[in-house]
Amino acid sequence: MFQFCFVVLGEIVSPKFAKRVRVFMREVGVSEELRGWSWDSGILSPPLKGVFLGVSDVAARYCPTRRDVYLKYVEGVVVKPTLPMVEGRVYHDIISGVVLGVKRCLYSSGLVAGFELYGRLVEDCVGRVRGIVSRCVRLLEEEPCVEDVERIVERGVRLWRFLALQFSASVDRFVSTHGSLDLDSVVAEAVPHIVEYKVDGSPLGLSRELSVDVLYPGYTVVEVKTGSRRDFHRLYLAGYALAFEADKEIPVNMGVLIYVRAGRSPTPFFKVEEYVLGDELRREFIEARDEVFEIIENERDPGKPLKCYPYCPYYKYC
Repeated sequence: MFQFCFVVLGEIVSPKFAKRVRVFMREVGVSEELRGWSWDSGILSPPLKGVFLGVSDVAARYCPTRRDVYLKYVEGVVVKPTLPMVEGRVYHDIISGVVLGVKRCLYSSGLVAGFELYGRLVEDCVGRVRGIVSRCVRLLEEEPCVEDVERIVERGVRLWRFLALQFSASVDRFVSTHGSLDLDSVVAEAVPHIVEYKVDGSPLGLSRELSVDVLYPGYTVVEVKTGSRRDFHRLYLAGYALAFEADKEIPVNMGVLIYVRAGRSPTPFFKVEEYVLGDELRREFIEARDEVFEIIENERDPGKPLKCYPYCPYYKYC
C-alpha cells in the first residue's frame, strides 16, 4: 500500500499517552542494541549486503508466506499499484492539499474567521479533487471504469470538505480560547507540525531514500492507513523509527497509526492508535527483515498462501 504520514484532527499524541511514554522510558527504556544508531553491530546489522528493502517489504504481511517479496526480489517481477492503492494515494494528496491550503490562506491573508477560511478552502474543491484523481489513476496498469473514478472523486470531495471544516473550526477554537495570538502560534496549534525527512535506511538494509514523517515536538513517527486495521501495521512505525535513528542519531520513542476511511458514510472515519516503540516491537521488525533477507539470499520460493489478499498487486503473477 502507499504509505504516508501526515495530520489528523485534534491532538495526534494525547497528553495521557505522552505521560505513559515518559514513565516507560524512565522505568523500562529501550535497549541500546535496539536503537537504530547501533546498526553496525549486533542484531541490527543486516545479514545480506547490497540489498535495500522498503519498509513495506518488511512490515506488510498481506501475503502470509511472503511470496510477494520473492516475486519482487528473486523473480524480478515489477508491478503497478492496484485501484485501492491509488485510492489511498488520492486521500494522501487531499490531506496534504488541505493542510497546505490552510497555511497558504492564513499566511497570505492573515488571521481570518473560520467560516471565511472554510469558504476559501472548499472553493473549487471538486475540480481540485478531480485533478488529483486524474493524476493518480495514470499509475494504474489499465484505465479504470468511469464508475470507479467517480466513486473516488465523490469520496475525495467529502474528505476535503470534512478536513476543511475541522481545520477552520480549529482556528476559531484556538483564537476564541486564547484571545490575541500571533499567526505562527495559531498555525502551530490548528495544524500539527509534521516534518518530512528524507532518511537513508541503508545501514539497516533498508532503502536509501525513505520518507519518514515526524511530528514535533517529541519526534513521533506517524503513519496513515486507508484500509482495514491490521496488527502488522505497527511494524511500519518501528521500521521508520529505526531508520530515523540510524540516519539522524535522534531517539524516537513514540509512534502513531491513523486510520482514515472515506466510504459511504457522510462523514469520513478517523481512528488513532498510539504505540510505545520499545524493544519488543523493534525486535519484531528486525526478525521480519531477516526473514525477507533469507528468502532473497537463498532464492527460496515460500509458496502460495492458502488465501491470497484480494488486492495484492502480485496476484496475477503468483
